[in-house]
Amino acid sequence: MSLERRLLAWNEKRGDVEALHRAITEHPDWRVLEDKDGGTSPLVDENGKRWLTLFSNDDALYEFKNSSGYKPEKVGRTPGYVAFKTMLDDVTGVQLNPDTPIAIHFTLATHGDQLERWGNSVFVEQTLADPGMVDDPFRVYREFGGYMVVVVKAKDGSETVAMAPDDKGRKLVAVFTAPDTVKAFVEQNKSRLAGSVRVLHYTGAKLFETLKSRKMDGIVFNCSGPIPPRAFQASFAEKVLTGV
Repeated sequence: MSLERRLLAWNEKRGDVEALHRAITEHPDWRVLEDKDGGTSPLVDENGKRWLTLFSNDDALYEFKNSSGYKPEKVGRTPGYVAFKTMLDDVTGVQLNPDTPIAIHFTLATHGDQLERWGNSVFVEQTLADPGMVDDPFRVYREFGGYMVVVVKAKDGSETVAMAPDDKGRKLVAVFTAPDTVKAFVEQNKSRLAGSVRVLHYTGAKLFETLKSRKMDGIVFNCSGPIPPRAFQASFAEKVLTGV
């Protein structure tokens, strides 16, 4: 589903909030209002509240300028994850495509923590997919605080860490970076996960320290979608911790 259709579905109360958050955070090319020096320039409403204002394409920006008469000093471009990681200070919330049929807004009071978490999740996901996009990918992996692992509790009370499906029978620990990826895993593997399921949350340092000492054949991040899985050898945990 395109971003525009996702926004429209949300306005028509047909949307899933996690799918919406992923879509807006993954969008690579938001237009953002800037001041003459290139800094973010939030719009101020009639009540004096400041809003980080983003447009999904040039048409949305053009429609806003025509309807409002607002003339921005500059317009920059930013990926969604950068906006939600770095541009939420001193604003009331975020408004997307204002004065258009696909306009939506979020206040930080209700969605701020979620937007920031999604910004961090998508950043680490994209770094796992393309380590060369940053100078020190291992640091990104270590510093991410939102990893999740599924454990299954058997009838006798014992718990085991859930493994990613593998037709070769290898022990590949399944690790997740966002709510929708862990949800997809649990839903797709109900018959295989015999027992009650719970999700453990880890910081990067704790996760990779735990995995380093575990007997396993590898690690798979987000093995069940909705994004492509990323698989690594068992030695990856040690490399993340040492940075080499």
